[in-house]
Amino acid sequence: MFNLDTKAKLKHCEINEPIRFWRWIGENKLGIVGKTNVYHTDVTNTSAPEKIFEQEAKFGNCQIMNYGLDTSDKWCFLIGIY
Repeated sequence: MFNLDTKAKLKHCEINEPIRFWRWIGENKLGIVGKTNVYHTDVTNTSAPEKIFEQEAKFGNCQIMNYGLDTSDKWCFLIGIY
């Protein structure tokens, strides 16, 4: 991940599954949807991405359309279509 203004690298992280979708879910936080799991990572620190939940098997054959959180970060949603 890079800062577009300074072109400086912000963070390097590895996820051991194919990435299907990602989006910013906060000022410094990314939501990453892998093949079977969903992760969150903060680009301002060096910690590994945190596994948030395992997807239902039915999402394996879906096209992921959206992912997000409520304003209190207490629940997540994942939207996909067949």
